[in-house]
Amino acid sequence: MNPSSTGYRQLLATVDLGETTAPVTARAADLGRRLDANLDLAHIQEGMPVFLYHAVPSDELNAILDKSTRWSRERLEEIKAQEPWVRDIHSTSGVLAEEVRALGARIGADLLVIGAHERHGIAVLLRDRSDEILHRARCDVLVVKALEPQQVGVRPEPYLRVVAAVDLGEEGAQVAQRAAQIAALFGAELRLLHVIEHFPVDRSNRVIPREDQDPLAVERQEAMHNLCALAQEAGIRACHHEVRPSARTASREVPAVAEEVNADLLVVGSHGPHGLGRLLGSTADGIVHRAPCDVLVVRTRQPA
Repeated sequence: MNPSSTGYRQLLATVDLGETTAPVTARAADLGRRLDANLDLAHIQEGMPVFLYHAVPSDELNAILDKSTRWSRERLEEIKAQEPWVRDIHSTSGVLAEEVRALGARIGADLLVIGAHERHGIAVLLRDRSDEILHRARCDVLVVKALEPQQVGVRPEPYLRVVAAVDLGEEGAQVAQRAAQIAALFGAELRLLHVIEHFPVDRSNRVIPREDQDPLAVERQEAMHNLCALAQEAGIRACHHEVRPSARTASREVPAVAEEVNADLLVVGSHGPHGLGRLLGSTADGIVHRAPCDVLVVRTRQPA
């Protein structure tokens, strides 16, 4: 496979210099090698609490900030020395999501690599830093799940089973195509998954079966036909196709399927929520937090 066919030429890995740093750096470096793409590493220091600017003398506060910046830079230099594929490092301060977006635009990043912890229960409903990066990013984002400790410089296991959760429109074709490119890069098995949400409560009104037909069978048959057509449109020749009716949302069903088939990469689409959706999150958010594996969020183009 021609690496450039994935479209990724400049990777930006953002690390917290904590426990997610090693898996994020290792995965980004491995992708950089496979794609022959540039890789930059960044650490963004969050701003000091506002009250400190009134409680601490400015010269002491500046000394704290300078010391923190030096430590961040030194740590990034150490990581770069252990991982030769890192081309450049960046240590800045500010609002994390805004700084990542600005830095990505400045270096022309077409893939962000970030870390996230698995979340459960009510924690899935709460926003965190990875959510903000996902919503503000203007390119694809690979979320590496920090499930096991790892050392910098140790190459991660290749992706072997890739699941692409798609809708049946234009955006679904974009997600399927990107998933196929990544699967080909690793020689992985690819599964295209479409979830019929809230069935039978929210049954489609577009398909009205005859009285002697099973509504679920009819809707699954049409969805499977459209899923196969989508794969053909995306130029995918070899993959598994699955239509999964569920009483749950896709944000719950997709991670469940990923765990069921032992997937190591989920590929989903997102064009970013607006208005009230920014407060409530999105399907992509729910999948990222519940997924048992890495998640590639493809920034799709909305149909005109």
